Amino acid sequence: MVGFGTLLESGVVRFERLLPGPIERVWAYLTEPEKRARWLAGGEMELRVGGRVELRFRHADLSPIAAPTPERFAESAEGSSVPGTVTACDPPRRLAFTWGEGGDRWSEVTFELEAVTEGVRLTVTHRRLGDEPAVWANVAGGWHTHLAILEDRLHGRVPQAFFPAFEPIEAAYVERFGASADRERETLRIVRRFDVAPEVVFEALTVPEAMRVWWTEQTTFDLDLRVGGRWTIERREGDQTFVAEGEYLEVEPPLRLRYTFGMPQFSPNRDTISVEIAPEGAGCVVVFEQSGVDIASELRALAPGERPASEAGWQQGFDLMEAAWG
Repeated sequence: MVGFGTLLESGVVRFERLLPGPIERVWAYLTEPEKRARWLAGGEMELRVGGRVELRFRHADLSPIAAPTPERFAESAEGSSVPGTVTACDPPRRLAFTWGEGGDRWSEVTFELEAVTEGVRLTVTHRRLGDEPAVWANVAGGWHTHLAILEDRLHGRVPQAFFPAFEPIEAAYVERFGASADRERETLRIVRRFDVAPEVVFEALTVPEAMRVWWTEQTTFDLDLRVGGRWTIERREGDQTFVAEGEYLEVEPPLRLRYTFGMPQFSPNRDTISVEIAPEGAGCVVVFEQSGVDIASELRALAPGERPASEAGWQQGFDLMEAAWG
């Protein structure tokens, strides 16, 4: 399965899809009730800040392929409704609204559209989902399945029935997000927002000329940027030379990079670093994670309220990048 959503932080999931344009067509599938009902939910939407939203779900109508409704969703088999209020509306690029209302039981969904050479980049962010991984997985599984149907509709394909597609993908998110919650105390996680495009951040992580702004001028790079490719970085400080090295595990410019990371003069172990870069408006959000034996040991040794030295080092690097971008 591809196109998994990202857990940006506790209670925030994000998806990105590249869809066929033009951008006005995708906007119509978000805002016009008849078109929206073909992939998500029908119902009226007042396209102004403060406008009313009424999402009317009928999952059985999302595909011509018939399929039974699972018992746990039997109460909504004939349809269900979710109210909301528009919180942002900038046609055809940005739409946000609350999802449900009343007390603390509401969340917020933001759609961001960007015309690119290949079509339209759609970013969906769902916030305020609480602190239960099971809820994150349920919501992420829903968006994953609905967005697959939207892709099919825009490409002129017949979409799968909703629930047979949803249940296995929800189970996959339960494993991914449950593991994320269990590993929270053993994984260093940094979330930063930058006012530059994802391509700029990706270059700062992979192109030597751009990397020197945070690795310093006294650094040499040997990078084989491909899955399975090796990388080595040597940084000189006075009479000392520090070596970092590893292997690329995932290379998906400009949105995802994952690689092993080790410094053999200090430890024989290799941690894993993953970087997710998601467009947000004119900038982007970067989710950086380091996991493995060494970082887990560092985190477990911390006193309450103490921050790890590794985090300070990475944050300093991000600060230097940001300063270089002006």
